[in-house]
Amino acid sequence: MFEIIFLGTSASAPSVRRNLPALVVKKDEYRFLVDCGEGTQRQILQSGIGFKNLTRILLTHGHLDHILGLAGLISTFMRWESIDELEIIGTRSALERVYDLIYGVVLRGAEPPMPLHLRPVQPGLIFEAEDFTIQAFAVSHRGADSLGYLFEEKGRRPFLPEKAEALGIPNGPLRRELVAGNSVSLEDGRIIQPDMVLGEFRPGTRLAIVGDVGDPSNLIDVVQGADALVIE
Repeated sequence: MFEIIFLGTSASAPSVRRNLPALVVKKDEYRFLVDCGEGTQRQILQSGIGFKNLTRILLTHGHLDHILGLAGLISTFMRWESIDELEIIGTRSALERVYDLIYGVVLRGAEPPMPLHLRPVQPGLIFEAEDFTIQAFAVSHRGADSLGYLFEEKGRRPFLPEKAEALGIPNGPLRRELVAGNSVSLEDGRIIQPDMVLGEFRPGTRLAIVGDVGDPSNLIDVVQGADALVIE
């Protein structure tokens, strides 16, 4: 399951009660910051998330209301040194603007406070962990080179402990092998196949984050069937 923490839901300019666009997606030990509008680092502190493990930032596009918070965030990291490295992911045009902001305004000849990677991506798979993936997809938004992101848990077949008990399979490595899809041999010589202790396949949770969009018609196939959709 993915957890979403909204840090800002305004657009173009902040309001009295709403910060500029930013949200965090949490999954296991991973933290992904999606967009980084002005004031995002304060919202991170107020939310209690903190900066630990916040090592990847996904940008939907390069408009200023989605990236200006990077300046303050990098400036804070220069003082606190709170993370080991930082990867900023987005379209090439968005990262060109980010480069100008970070290296031209914040650093001005200084070295980044941590290994800093600006990683341009195109639609397709951009991240894979053991139990989930992130796909980027194209989004139409006022001529901007924009992306959305699809977080998707890998489907699985649940382990059925009652069937394992009935077959006399002890707790421990043998059960782990069956969950991994491998057959095992019991001490009495019986061969146990995974199908004997696994349930029906269950697709994983799907979370689609679109950000700003002009024409949503080309997003139907991508977001159809998503368990949650964040769209401006």
